[in-house]
Amino acid sequence: MEKFLKIPISTGGHQLLSLKDILTITSASSASTDVTIAYINGTIAVITSAAQSEYNQRDMIVTSVIAALDSSYLYVTYEPVLPEVVSLITITP
Repeated sequence: MEKFLKIPISTGGHQLLSLKDILTITSASSASTDVTIAYINGTIAVITSAAQSEYNQRDMIVTSVIAALDSSYLYVTYEPVLPEVVSLITITP
């Protein structure tokens, strides 16, 4: 069963991000505004928000991915409570 993070966007609505085949979840620095999810197939998802503090946004996304994958197969989406409001998600195939 494929699972997704359901991330609320500040401009309205939600973005679904697949949890299948994630390779890495990174941030350039502890105060970066971007968290990057790289997939095995080369797709990149960049989650943009206000500057994080001590990697708190990245760490919460990692924790949310683990929680989602650990949940019952009946729960296909997982909506994380992130410390910073997400303003944009860019996906590059």
